[in-house]
Amino acid sequence: VELILVLLFFALSSVILVQVFVKAHFTSEESRAQTLGLLKAQDVIERWKENPGEPEAVLCILDEALAQTKPAFDYEDFRSVLLSVREANILSIRAAALSRFGNLPGAIRLGEELMTCLKKHKSSLKEYQIIRINLAFNLAQCLEKERRCSEALVYIQMAEELSLNSFEQALLPEIEFGRAKICHLLGNDKECTAILKAIVPYMKLVHKTEFAEIVCDYAEKELGL
Repeated sequence: VELILVLLFFALSSVILVQVFVKAHFTSEESRAQTLGLLKAQDVIERWKENPGEPEAVLCILDEALAQTKPAFDYEDFRSVLLSVREANILSIRAAALSRFGNLPGAIRLGEELMTCLKKHKSSLKEYQIIRINLAFNLAQCLEKERRCSEALVYIQMAEELSLNSFEQALLPEIEFGRAKICHLLGNDKECTAILKAIVPYMKLVHKTEFAEIVCDYAEKELGL
């Protein structure tokens, strides 16, 4: 389940990358180098389970990409920094990479700092909304793994609200599954069951059959459904 959710995260990130990649060819050399670095890092992360490497190498690629336009960047304190879509995407993928490589505290710290930063952005560009949805979803997963379920629920609700309000709903079934798991961990099996029964038919309808099977397996194992 974790691997599929990670791949879904990067799939949505790729939507932004394709758009940014096209724009980069009409902008600066730094922007093109930054985008190519981001694509390289994403490819390495996606293949990491089959071919594990050094996590530091991936983070180095992302850091070098960000440094193209943000040299000497302070990863601990940037909530008041104005970020481009490409820069925000690099930081969002960096947070997901930290989670993927097992550094949950680091992923949470970076993700929360980025979320605070993005909340201050007044842009209506849909790319920022997609990043915020991905980020909120990723933070919820990290906090769930840390058993900080009440905090995880806040972020999963944020991801749901952003998805519905922005009409960027590609990840909504997975968000609802995440919400169901958190409800179960919080002891609210009634709501968990209602969510699972609602999303399985929808997943089958939109041909997410593999994911529907994962949800069904979870429902049988955890709830006896």
